[in-house]
Amino acid sequence: MKKTFIKSLALATTFLGLSAFSAHADRLPAKVINFEPLNSINVDGIAEIIDATPDGNTLLYTDSELHKIGIIDITDPMQPILSSIPVDGEPTSVSITPDGRYALAAVWLNKPEEGEAPPHMNTPGALVVIDLDTKIIIDNIDIGFHPDSVKATEINGKTVVVVAIENEPVILDEAGLVTGNDEPGHPDDISDPGYIQVVYLDTENPAATQVIDISLQGVLNSDEGFLFVDDPQPEFVDIHGTTVAVSLQENNGIAIVDLAGDQPALSHVFSMGRVGNRSADLAEDDMISFSQQYPADVLGEEAFAGLRFPDGIAFSPDGKSILSADEGEMNFTGGRGWSLWSVDGTFRWDDGGRLEKQAVRFSHYPEGRSENKGIEIEGVTTANFGGHPLAFVLSERGSFMAVYSLRNKKHPKLLQTIPTGISPEGVKAIPRRNLVVTASEKSGTINLFKGIHSIYKAPVDKPRLASRSAANPEPWAAISGLAWQRPFHLVGVPDNAMPTAIYQIRTGVPSRFAPVSILHQVTRNNEQAQYDGEGITVDVSVLAPHEPGWWIASEGNAKFGESSYQPNLLVQVDNRGRVLREVRLPADIDSPEGGLIRKNGFEGVAVSTDGNYLVAPIQRQFDDESPDFTRIARLDLQSLSCEDDGDVQTCTGNWNFFFYPLDPTDSSKNWIGLSEIMTIDRDEYAVIERDKKLGSKSKVKKIYTFSLAGLDNNDQIIKTELTDILAAFSPYEKVEGLAMTPDGDIWVGLDNDGGECESRLVNIGRLSDLF
Repeated sequence: MKKTFIKSLALATTFLGLSAFSAHADRLPAKVINFEPLNSINVDGIAEIIDATPDGNTLLYTDSELHKIGIIDITDPMQPILSSIPVDGEPTSVSITPDGRYALAAVWLNKPEEGEAPPHMNTPGALVVIDLDTKIIIDNIDIGFHPDSVKATEINGKTVVVVAIENEPVILDEAGLVTGNDEPGHPDDISDPGYIQVVYLDTENPAATQVIDISLQGVLNSDEGFLFVDDPQPEFVDIHGTTVAVSLQENNGIAIVDLAGDQPALSHVFSMGRVGNRSADLAEDDMISFSQQYPADVLGEEAFAGLRFPDGIAFSPDGKSILSADEGEMNFTGGRGWSLWSVDGTFRWDDGGRLEKQAVRFSHYPEGRSENKGIEIEGVTTANFGGHPLAFVLSERGSFMAVYSLRNKKHPKLLQTIPTGISPEGVKAIPRRNLVVTASEKSGTINLFKGIHSIYKAPVDKPRLASRSAANPEPWAAISGLAWQRPFHLVGVPDNAMPTAIYQIRTGVPSRFAPVSILHQVTRNNEQAQYDGEGITVDVSVLAPHEPGWWIASEGNAKFGESSYQPNLLVQVDNRGRVLREVRLPADIDSPEGGLIRKNGFEGVAVSTDGNYLVAPIQRQFDDESPDFTRIARLDLQSLSCEDDGDVQTCTGNWNFFFYPLDPTDSSKNWIGLSEIMTIDRDEYAVIERDKKLGSKSKVKKIYTFSLAGLDNNDQIIKTELTDILAAFSPYEKVEGLAMTPDGDIWVGLDNDGGECESRLVNIGRLSDLF
């Protein structure tokens, strides 16, 4: 156990990118052009909007789930210290004053809850003032009902805070109860119009604090392109000097406020119009194909198609431009990227859909969002690093950060895309520390990235996967099974998020990326196959043809009696991807009428060393059996009975089912199950055991070994822990690929849920070293 612990710690340390790092580094690279992962911090709850103290040593983030402001001391970024301050409602944003003495948190105190009576719309929200020396709340200032974004600055020695009071729609049903609908312009919306507030903060004499409202009523004009003129819904705030920009997301516009005078004043508003046509995937069909034109191909049925609906916005470092994250609002809206504007509202540039194509190359394109808003760019910020003006753009649905050079003011240049946690919302650049920090809501992850003056190359044992072609990337995603094929190559198979194919991954060669290509599409009776591929192994069985291919484990769906029922299958494929055989489970185990297997079925496949057996893990327990056990299934290949179905044989055979003991779980909502399996010796196998949680909530991501020697049907397996891989794959859930090279190196892969996060691949070391 001691050796395993030391190995796991070494893995975690290596993955986080440990390198010499000074918390107070004064010398920065002359020109930062890329960023490398430095640390990944999982927090309790979630993480959304993030800010940093001027010295860059302390981060503050909002946690709307646990109603707190999280605090992280990153003086040593590899040894963060976490604490928090509870607040009385849902914190929506946080901003730190330029002198570093105070943090201002916007808090929604009386949020409407679906199915309940609505709160009074005149209930104030709170601007919570936190003393950062004592970590104590020193004041609660009444502000508008639903504050969203907050930004603090200093003007003429005074602390000035700008708050976007969104007042998102509160729509009632016939019984007068709150619904989950937040559609703008709805006739049953009882919310008040949103507006902007400017707070002149006086911490020495709180009674002297002034709160000034800036109304947008009567300002927005439908003839100028604004959509819901009675419902402004201010969203996000940024400030440069005395100029404030506020996005009006649902109105597809931006408001500019001037703070230079004695009183704040609305300068102007401008509409952001519709994006020009760009190629896109507009169909959620488990295929990625940029064969349509957005918005032209949906304009006839979607009136708002192509309207940008900006969320996050940011001034360029010189203050002459505004960058907008064109997230969208309704389906088929947004720019599927980001835009650049002059402060007067003149359009300058947008990415034209090119960022989505880059997302495809790195499998960060979420195909399941094709009929929504694609990659959904939500957050953006800018800063100078070593004199180099940079923009940092977040994809909420693709879970990555794109880094752009703004040196050419007319044509930003994409320098890099890099994975974040799942669903990043907040981003903060800290040039003083040579850091960029992201906050990801779904996984509750704070990622720290360190600026470098060269092109970032991932380590050979943790390569960045990418399609070979940058110009015309071949789509790939959801690698749920791995096997070793030949020197420097892994093969993989996707689950049902993509058409079934045999992927080839080149590893072991120092390169910027590990190329991924489609070796073969899998076909059944000359048609594209669509299995739920959860495991793959090279065919060394007694049934292997002269030119062997692979066995694929396809997971069934256990929808008994329904026309959509799909059985659990072990599928034999030749070396050109043609299906030869499908082997089913016995009918009492898996059938349309019902059986013992649940919807979590086959998760992998391995061939015994003598080639006589296939061994497949069942992810979760059989019906009516204890959740403390699942099953390992073993098929005797010499017992098969087959019938022809075109060119494919459908087969049954003799099976054994062994009890596999699962690790205990701390929650009924956090089940433990099995993922892929591989053969390591005669009757010896290794299997991935994992829970279903993300980030700090995840407790089990391990590899176990076991033997089937001498066991009979329904006997219990004795397992031995090989290694803990939780740190190597944090914060993610679906660790599902497992393969071993002839030299004994073990590769482990992550299923990225069809492009919703990175497809991480890690060489965890040699089998002989792990034992």
